[in-house]
Amino acid sequence: NKSRARRLFAGMIPLLNKILEEESYFPAETHQSEGEDSTDGRVGNDSDGDSGEGRNSRGKYEQMNEESASQSVLYLRCCAYLVEAYLQGLIERTTHKRKSRNKYSNNMTIDSENEINLQTAVPIIDEAYQVAEILHSTLFPLHQLSTADPPSKTRKQSKQTLSSIFAMCETYWHGHFEDREQFVTQLIPLLLIKCLDVTAQKADIKRLHSIRDALNLLDFEDEESIASLKLHLLRTVSSPLFLQTA
Repeated sequence: NKSRARRLFAGMIPLLNKILEEESYFPAETHQSEGEDSTDGRVGNDSDGDSGEGRNSRGKYEQMNEESASQSVLYLRCCAYLVEAYLQGLIERTTHKRKSRNKYSNNMTIDSENEINLQTAVPIIDEAYQVAEILHSTLFPLHQLSTADPPSKTRKQSKQTLSSIFAMCETYWHGHFEDREQFVTQLIPLLLIKCLDVTAQKADIKRLHSIRDALNLLDFEDEESIASLKLHLLRTVSSPLFLQTA
């Protein structure tokens, strides 16, 4: 019920905020400081013979740090799954109610009912909205992490988490939930990049096409913020996959 959903999502928010503030889904960059430490050790302690211990200690730290980042990324994915499941449940209930109303309304056609559906925003509890908003804000950082070198366990998991948050944002948009325009500002550019990648498939093009109306929400007069997106949009004209899927 609604009270349980409120408690569930409210419980997620503090840890999500902590992960976001501390950027704990990014493994710490320790290589530079390690290089400095090892240099200092060689200069002042040539005969100590503890360099092996130092390397083992640093290796354990890197392993622990990688594991911590991996757990943070997994937590983001779990939250995305839960929000999407909640949204899907709302969509099913709302669709059932509208179909029931339509049965008893002789004066309303299916087309007019669909028109009303498009114009009516579906309400959502504040706690679920906050969780979805936080997850949407991690899309660009997760994309950066998913393309970082060298390949790692966290990098692989970040791609999976990115896909889960994509699905959540798309469900939010297609479900016509309140303030749905807030969940496409990062989604559109990243879906576009995905569609222009050499590994893109026709299903990716169709996903982007299904949210094409969201392009009207972007400010194309703001050259600084929209320049990169414009370039990507121009590239679609010469993309074989886009032309084949058109």
